[in-house]
Amino acid sequence: GLVWVQPEGIRTQGSAYYTQSRPELAGVVAPDADKILTQLPGSTYSATTSRNLNQQWQTALKPIEADPKLKDNLAEFRKYVRDTVGLDIDRDIVSWMDGEYALVLFPSKRSILGMIDPAFGLGAAFVMQTSDRTAAENAIAKLETFVVKKAKGDLTIASRTANGQPMTSWEVKDGKKAQSVLAHGWVDQNTLIITTGIGSLADLAP
Repeated sequence: GLVWVQPEGIRTQGSAYYTQSRPELAGVVAPDADKILTQLPGSTYSATTSRNLNQQWQTALKPIEADPKLKDNLAEFRKYVRDTVGLDIDRDIVSWMDGEYALVLFPSKRSILGMIDPAFGLGAAFVMQTSDRTAAENAIAKLETFVVKKAKGDLTIASRTANGQPMTSWEVKDGKKAQSVLAHGWVDQNTLIITTGIGSLADLAP
């Protein structure tokens, strides 16, 4: 690991390695690995990146399903997700997340987090690549139908643009003005970005 000081603040960078050989993971890294980093602004505060969430999920399930108590907890978690967002976590959410992905914090003065404090200046995003865009779009459409129904008129789904690109914004009324609380869109054929509002999406994906 490394720690050093820059004009913007303290920067840390580290890597972790397996202590024993893991040949079964050797084929996971693709020739174009870390391409998702090109979607992030240079001033990104933090980015946690990895790849193939679907495979990681399947690997994690094996010991859980072998333990009766953990298996019951898993069933409760799956039910909680279905009840909360109307999606099956295995089929609707994780199955198409087979590319690289990143959890990102980045500077944004137009994020919904600015409602907490205008000086906060922080945006958050989930960036993911997929080989099955149709499945991803179907899952998003199913989620939006469920959420709009649950919101009972307090939330609307609007088509917007961010830097000339078509995007989708989840909006609530803030007085007479619509406030974007979440936004998502495709920045290329297989890369989906979900952020804290349409303003922060524009900041992240110029």
